[in-house]
Amino acid sequence: MLGSLLATHRLQVARTPAPLPPARPADEFHVVFSTDCGKYQDWQSEVVYHSATLAGQPGRVTRIASGCTDAEAAKLRARHAEPDLAGRFLVHLTPHFSTDGDSGKDYKFYNKPYGLRHWLGAGKGHWLARADLGDDAVVALIDPDFIFLRPLTADVSNASAILASAPVDAAAAAARFRRVKRGQPVGQFYGLGDGWLKFDLGKICGAKSRCANVTSAEAWRYYSVGPPYIAHRDDLAKIADRWCEYVPRVFAQYPELLAEMYAYSMAAADLGLPHLRLDHYMVSNVNAWIDGAATSSCDVTLPQRLWPGHDVPVFVHYCQGYRFPDAERELVFGKRRLPHDVFSSCAGERLPRPSPAAFARDHGDLRAVPAVGPPGRDLRDRKRRAWMFCAATDALNAVVAKYGFLGRRTRPDGAPCD
Repeated sequence: MLGSLLATHRLQVARTPAPLPPARPADEFHVVFSTDCGKYQDWQSEVVYHSATLAGQPGRVTRIASGCTDAEAAKLRARHAEPDLAGRFLVHLTPHFSTDGDSGKDYKFYNKPYGLRHWLGAGKGHWLARADLGDDAVVALIDPDFIFLRPLTADVSNASAILASAPVDAAAAAARFRRVKRGQPVGQFYGLGDGWLKFDLGKICGAKSRCANVTSAEAWRYYSVGPPYIAHRDDLAKIADRWCEYVPRVFAQYPELLAEMYAYSMAAADLGLPHLRLDHYMVSNVNAWIDGAATSSCDVTLPQRLWPGHDVPVFVHYCQGYRFPDAERELVFGKRRLPHDVFSSCAGERLPRPSPAAFARDHGDLRAVPAVGPPGRDLRDRKRRAWMFCAATDALNAVVAKYGFLGRRTRPDGAPCD
């Protein structure tokens, strides 16, 4: 699967991607992600949409865009009405949420819980005003810097396609859990752990609340999760409401990046919604999973399986910087290093990637090299960095090609390219 998907990313010819099957009137599975209205997250959204198309993601995908000017809102509506997005990839506009009401500080991640609640129609007793979510619908909340490699679904019954780390057992979880449904949410394992137990929980969720009485072991096993969060629509609506209640209180005590993630964990704990914690949904820093693999995202001539018995991760999460340690030049991928018009400029330049010769020279069959000691560790780390670099670069280059075919490149003043 990895070989075929990433080959498609790399070799995508200038043609309109084949449309996905029409969505049902009431979606059974819906993916959402939160952004502001700037160009930086415009291009990330395009990667989400295009990679979802290539991966065959079912259902609809909605960008929740917060704080748009009138001009930005008009531009987003127009973009989502174009044939390659209309009907399948949607935009939902919300007010500006990122200013903290007490301190006046900007905390852009307020957009995530407040934007989600706005989209669901939750809060103030108005549960689920959305007509496009069926009674048994499942909603997944992802981040805008995610690349689909395979479809995300509510199914967790196939033990060979999921990964889990102790104390969670993948086979037992698959047999017991089967799929996401009411009362059974799922999340990707993040290293949040029990950090939120050190907060003044009485001021956040009440001294006698369930949130304040979670043990360290429970915090790690059931609530140390992050995007993708996957839950039944009713559960996510309840979490969103409580999340919005807690996040400013958490931010008051912990005005840092992870405040909103801790607040989500606390909201889920207080509602008695323990999550099945799984490891295979996304990878942001490739680890030992690929050390014995026969293939890499840089070389599609090798077998398509990334590791025996398991599919590729559902997402690449390109939240870090990735370097390809080429002997002749060092290639670097970082989302903040890219121009905001990376797809739409007339230059239309693809991001550089290693040549097949460079890959073969520097990243041959690493299975023959023991992953212990300095020589093995050096080659192991090269392979890990190369995997992330090529996976991210190839996905963006596919969108560069798409923009060229659709004639969506323009000059800085908006005029068409020659």
